[in-house]
Amino acid sequence: MSNKTYVVRLVDCMQGPGGLNDDAGPVLASLKVWYAAVCQDASAKGEAWTADVAWMNNPASSNASQNPGDGLVFNLMLFFIPSPRESVIKLNVNMKGVPLPMDDRTVWGLTSSSEKNSKTLVAISEIYVARCRAGGGDAVLNIARMGFHEGMHNQLGLGDGMHRSARGFKAETPEGNSPLAENIKDMASRISTLVPQWPEGLQAWRNNQNDPLGI
Repeated sequence: MSNKTYVVRLVDCMQGPGGLNDDAGPVLASLKVWYAAVCQDASAKGEAWTADVAWMNNPASSNASQNPGDGLVFNLMLFFIPSPRESVIKLNVNMKGVPLPMDDRTVWGLTSSSEKNSKTLVAISEIYVARCRAGGGDAVLNIARMGFHEGMHNQLGLGDGMHRSARGFKAETPEGNSPLAENIKDMASRISTLVPQWPEGLQAWRNNQNDPLGI
């Protein structure tokens, strides 16, 4: 039985005021547990999977491998930003013109993908931290839960249609303290599918913050 690693990188773009700050640790702890459950379910079907979930504090470059179980591959990246105004999605050349939920404060995250000839070129997931905190209830749970939700959009390759008749973390407004078994199984069923991420997104975001007009 081969050993494979599902690499998830969390990116707190602000890393300071407006960022995760003291919530970073608890958010990471929750996502580690949930992605470990995904890997456990996937492992029951044959190949042994382990989850490698961590914060990525420094810019990275593209995957050196296209093997979805390679420990050097980013299987999933989640960008945490205050609001759509600080969007990472809008900075990718393949995402020009993608509508962002600037004024709809009920939208706590967004995943967008670009395709060509039925092949995904890149998928980018971002979570709006300020909206998660303002949404009532447990802010840490809101942030972590939305991270897993957007990760489902990303890994499953589904748009808003994912919400139809969905329950748990798959619902349009994620509910519950942990993913339902069906949510875990959905993710596990696609774990061997490598969806291209954007490791250069953090550097692009920093460049834009320093030079928002591109001068």
